[in-house]
Amino acid sequence: MKNLNILITRFPFESQLGGEELHTLHLAEGLIGRGHSVSLLTSCPVLEKLFEEKLPDVNIKHIEACKPPVSAWSLISFTLFSPFCFLYLNFFLIKFWLKNRGQNNVLYSLSLNEKLLMSPVAALLGFNVVWVEHARIGNWLTQNPWIVFYWLWSRFTKVITPSAGTAAPIKWVKNLNVICHGVKLGDSKSLKKKSTTEFNILCIARLSADKGVDYLIKAFKKLIDHNPDVCISLSIAGNGPEEANLKALTNQLLPDNQSTNQVQFLGKIPHAEVIKEYEKANVLVLPSTEHDPFGLTIVEGMIMGCAVVCTSVCGASEFLESGVEAIVTPEK
Repeated sequence: MKNLNILITRFPFESQLGGEELHTLHLAEGLIGRGHSVSLLTSCPVLEKLFEEKLPDVNIKHIEACKPPVSAWSLISFTLFSPFCFLYLNFFLIKFWLKNRGQNNVLYSLSLNEKLLMSPVAALLGFNVVWVEHARIGNWLTQNPWIVFYWLWSRFTKVITPSAGTAAPIKWVKNLNVICHGVKLGDSKSLKKKSTTEFNILCIARLSADKGVDYLIKAFKKLIDHNPDVCISLSIAGNGPEEANLKALTNQLLPDNQSTNQVQFLGKIPHAEVIKEYEKANVLVLPSTEHDPFGLTIVEGMIMGCAVVCTSVCGASEFLESGVEAIVTPEK
């Protein structure tokens, strides 16, 4: 295969560290390792920081663009300002094309706004256009007035989702492909022998209602009640709107938790610290109660030697046999 010039674009509604950002970083690292060229055009400071730290030689251009039309207000603002945003974004696309004219160019788009505004121009310029749908598909897309353009432009792109569950709401899209996420095998170099004197449970998730961390805390309470002679701990990494409620629930169920420290809220921690938590954990739990497009922590936990418990709404569960590779449970 001839070397590719890949332009990754990401203009999210909000910037936060998650599986989509880590997968994009790992993908870029793999592509560069195979001799391809990667550039990043983004308004996402989280993704930009990851690339600056891990891939300092990548050409990164930070620009601000209109928010994707995924809420009532952003839909109005996007509709009003889309002509200006169309010219602005495609100015940088054409600059990239002029620099790499006559070569194998790829536009790799992650957010809805650039998919709508950049894809038709990229296709006309001869780019191979790839869309990734990592977020949970909902009304923000299926009932979006712009969906007609999404359907039209999808005829000239490759649309990739990490699981069949994510693909189901947009099965009418042309050129739809399911390709599961992966992680670098090199991370397994950090693998250490697990403790045999303590039983450590780890959960890495955004602390929102759909992640089901409240169910995990209640299950943890039952676990320690039935195993009073075993030293069991629960570490929860991540932040989000439910953080205060989850801490209150913990204090209610485990009033002596501050002294025993059985449940620890680690907050949002760097990925290097996450690796250390994997090393200490015996079990990784992802207790999502609503469809989780994939759940990259499941794969990371497995490669780091953790037993895995996840719910059936996690996209990664589609590729696991319960009782063999992991324990897959109902979502509630």
